[in-house]
Amino acid sequence: QGQRPASIASVWRLITQSNVGTTRRPLGRPRADSHAVAHLICSMTMETTLARSQRRVLALVSLTCILALSSPWPGSLSVVVTEALASGFSASFGDVLSTIPLLLLAAAVAVTVIHAWLRERTRRPALIGGVIGVVVALGSSEGLKALFQQPRPCTAWNVPTQCPPTGDWSLPSNHATLACAAVVVIAIATRSVLATVLAVVAALLVSVGRMIEGMHYLHDVALGALVGGGVALMCAALVVGMSRRRRGSSAVTIQFS
Repeated sequence: QGQRPASIASVWRLITQSNVGTTRRPLGRPRADSHAVAHLICSMTMETTLARSQRRVLALVSLTCILALSSPWPGSLSVVVTEALASGFSASFGDVLSTIPLLLLAAAVAVTVIHAWLRERTRRPALIGGVIGVVVALGSSEGLKALFQQPRPCTAWNVPTQCPPTGDWSLPSNHATLACAAVVVIAIATRSVLATVLAVVAALLVSVGRMIEGMHYLHDVALGALVGGGVALMCAALVVGMSRRRRGSSAVTIQFS
């Protein structure tokens, strides 16, 4: 108690001086605790997966989504914004606004992933994890829908659109989930802040379009964005970490063979 947490540099020194490979840990030096080691691994993985400017963009998006989730109940900002969008624009415009950017994101994912796969072998584990994350995020979104069972806005308001039947729930938005998972994959593949910002704008248009259609509330798309982006990032970090661990084990095996 009262001690400052270990910095990344000090944790790294402890790890390299611990009983790994042929190096013995010096007597009298404390072992790095598991939380510090986990923090180090996560930080190193994120640094090699995304550029710092990209992480700032995604952090800003996450903060905005969290603020949108802060008051999701009737009469809140979420309901007011969604009702204003649904009543201010036509449903057909919302359909176009949500469909075209999502198709563009899907095409951008395919192009950028193939390009990065062919040019940089070191980025392949992160790409694999990100693509897996898109699928996992969609499954997570469906599971949350079944858990929350929130009706869509079009069931409560007179919205000129064909509302899905009961059982096709609203929270979270699958469109926003897929769009923001695609943003993460594009960010990993390009490591370009411009490409990341453009992908975020496309995901925003998808989300706004779904609200204009009366299919989702603001907090639906906010949660979908957090699920999509968060799961894709975690899957990418997990695969990168597993790849590094496997390469480290292979190096130790070769050293002792």
